[in-house]
Amino acid sequence: MAYVRKKEKRKGKALTRQTLEQKKYHILLTNLPQESFDGQQVYELYSLRWQIELLFKAWKSVFDLEKVKEMKKERFECHLYGTLIAILATQTFLFQARMYWHQKEDIQISEQKALDLLQSYWHQLLLRSHMAEINLFSLLSLLRKHAKKGRRKGEETASDILTKLEIW
Repeated sequence: MAYVRKKEKRKGKALTRQTLEQKKYHILLTNLPQESFDGQQVYELYSLRWQIELLFKAWKSVFDLEKVKEMKKERFECHLYGTLIAILATQTFLFQARMYWHQKEDIQISEQKALDLLQSYWHQLLLRSHMAEINLFSLLSLLRKHAKKGRRKGEETASDILTKLEIW
């Protein structure tokens, strides 16, 4: 509840008893069989689902997916495939980097922070095209230093949930 109080204060809103009472409950609708999943499991699965939404939001902002000029169909297809390849390459690298830091030091890397960092790194690399070699270790170190996932006290992260569900 301290988080709710802090958030409401930042917004400049008065925190009422009714608001506090409402924040205690989460209403989730699902078509999963009731006998197969309890409320906590549904909440955890919903948390993972929300991570997917956040990932698509990050892709939209980092890769400028909504900014497409009018062009011929063929050029659009090239643009689309190029963007999808960039997303695939970036996500593949990020997955490996996240696994590396998770196994090495039990550090979790934030998807959004890492994407922002990589976007600026790629731009720097393109500007200095004479640099043929990418120093992956320095990039991993940058991710460790600037893209650590923050976490609220007592709240599980997506990685925690995946580990608990024996998926990670």
